[in-house]
Amino acid sequence: MILLAIALALAITFSEILTKYERKLLKHIVNRYLLLYLSINGFLASIVYLILPDVASFLLSENIESIVQSDSRIRALIAGFGYALVLRSKLTDIKIGEHEVPAGFDIIYQALTNYLLRHTERAIQIKEIQILQRICEDFQDINTYLGALDFIIEAMPVSERDEFSTRIQEIREDSQEDNKKCISLAKILLEQLGSEKEVKSMLNKISPVEN
Repeated sequence: MILLAIALALAITFSEILTKYERKLLKHIVNRYLLLYLSINGFLASIVYLILPDVASFLLSENIESIVQSDSRIRALIAGFGYALVLRSKLTDIKIGEHEVPAGFDIIYQALTNYLLRHTERAIQIKEIQILQRICEDFQDINTYLGALDFIIEAMPVSERDEFSTRIQEIREDSQEDNKKCISLAKILLEQLGSEKEVKSMLNKISPVEN
């Protein structure tokens, strides 16, 4: 049943990541920092599963405690869904002057989580920048991007068109160079279409001579 606890922890953790980056392709999200983050959460869920019978009396009600002691499936569910809550439970209070500060695994866990997710975000940004650079190397005319975006606007619900058009207009009127405008417009296309291949395919339909 320990595998069930690990699987639940991984599923919950990864679903949170997918929700945060729902517009990104899976291959652009996965990186070594994310894999390490998932591995740590799975490992911690297994630790909670193993120690849960010993700490249940401190963390759970008497009814739940007795179930945990006798039913490994319930134990796995609690460990898989609630391992983060167990880790965030304070172990003791440290008195600093006149104040008491709760002490537990939370400080270490949160610091590690922030570090890994920050590097995950950075890795995703680097991949996106590389994609945008490749797109803009193949298609350098800003009108090509504007033509592709016109098709997207036409396919949008009427209620979303004004906000989307305003965003594009702000880029057009910006004083930055055209190559930087192309990158900004390519990013919008990438958000809408989801992949480098789809973006290039649409741009190629607008201006095939560039590719």
